[in-house]
Amino acid sequence: MRVGPLYSVLLLSGQFLPVVLGGWLAARHAFRLPSNQRLPVGISLGLVLFVFFSNLFGRWIAPNWSFWVSAVGVLLIGGLAWLINKGQLLEKEDIQVWPQLLMLGVLILLLTQMGRGLAIFDDRKNLSLISLMAAGDIPPHFYMNSEFLFSYHYGFQLLGASLMRNGGLFPWSAFDLSKGIVGSLAILMGFVWARKTSRSSWGGIAFAFILLFASGARW
Repeated sequence: MRVGPLYSVLLLSGQFLPVVLGGWLAARHAFRLPSNQRLPVGISLGLVLFVFFSNLFGRWIAPNWSFWVSAVGVLLIGGLAWLINKGQLLEKEDIQVWPQLLMLGVLILLLTQMGRGLAIFDDRKNLSLISLMAAGDIPPHFYMNSEFLFSYHYGFQLLGASLMRNGGLFPWSAFDLSKGIVGSLAILMGFVWARKTSRSSWGGIAFAFILLFASGARW
């Protein structure tokens, strides 16, 4: 996977920091969650809000600015939740979930590497959409007829467009990484839900493995 200059990597990291922090604040103050769920849920919530705002703001402003405004928007949502709740800003107990964060990092690396090149037969759609949106065509037009909007879901590709635009990734690498991130968060959320439902960490781990191996023959 090739990336742009070092400043692009740092820029991308700085872009997603308010996404994580804003989602964490929202999960902490807008929902009644135990401390071992707030940060994992917050990361997922922040990413969902980021994609939502990117699709919204990208209709009116340039893509590089829309991704930054969307990231700040997530942080503002988290800050608003804190102001309404008026509780403690964050709790140190929330960060004592390093096994979950470690699992998330390993899964992102694993799923991204395993998924490289597997979308080759669908490249005309995915790579075209990522390139179009990274260039500012949000919502994207149909890649085979520009007179029509692309009337299908494009969340993965929009996340990939942000990775391509501000991270300097090629379209195919951005798409592979976006799938790795979203797939890993889905498995982590499955773990969190199953652990809460079964009241057992082993139940959460078992369900996470079921999700992993039920996601297709590639795994």
